[in-house]
Amino acid sequence: MRRSPLSCALTTVLMVSIGPVPMVARAQAAPQTSDAPPASNPSAAPSDDERVARELFEQGREAYTEGRFEDARELFERSYERSGRPELLYNIAQAAERTRDDEHALETYRAFLEALPDAPERDFVEARIVFLSERQRDRAAAASAQPSPRFDLGPAPVALLAGGGAIAVGGAALLAVALRGRNQVEGASEGSSYARVRRRGERARGLGYAGQVALGLGVVAAVTGAVLFALDGDGDGAVTAPASARVTVGVGLGHVSVSGSF
Repeated sequence: MRRSPLSCALTTVLMVSIGPVPMVARAQAAPQTSDAPPASNPSAAPSDDERVARELFEQGREAYTEGRFEDARELFERSYERSGRPELLYNIAQAAERTRDDEHALETYRAFLEALPDAPERDFVEARIVFLSERQRDRAAAASAQPSPRFDLGPAPVALLAGGGAIAVGGAALLAVALRGRNQVEGASEGSSYARVRRRGERARGLGYAGQVALGLGVVAAVTGAVLFALDGDGDGAVTAPASARVTVGVGLGHVSVSGSF
């Protein structure tokens, strides 16, 4: 009896809405073709491959019933490798779908329909293919729409900006003192005490090194704080990480250079 289009549509919607139904495990005997020779002994024992395939199938069905879908999928796949029965593709796809492996489930559902285009489960399988394809597209769209990570830094940007500025100012002051001491050493008059001039020179050199370090650290901290403060556009203390950011600071005696890209 032919089903009406409305009946087919309602069946498909119902199948999609309720999700995978309990597995319809099938492992029939291989169909006889018209040109195949009749079996000489209908009650002959199955081959080793058929016997092992049947055992694997039964174990897979038991695992599926118990909710061990990973095990069930592996057992069905091993049974399929032994027997080559296309009906097992349906069971493999069902187990794959239960483990959320949508890609493998889709591939196996399609292989099942290709091998058995007149299978009684065709309507259900086609509905699952539509559902899984849409779910894959939705997941891909959601993944591509993920916002950039945001980090809650609180008052850190302002603290870095203020603290770095203070350290930089202190470093600049040390450099100024060091520079003045060097000038005094270079302009020492004849007859000045050598030991005294030497001490002034060593002190100026030490202050110069300390000033360079302090100035460099202060500038780096202040620039970092300024960048974070600028990225915090809404003032909520959370910043969005840019795709790439780089700050380079060069410090020398009497000069500081800063370059960066964001």
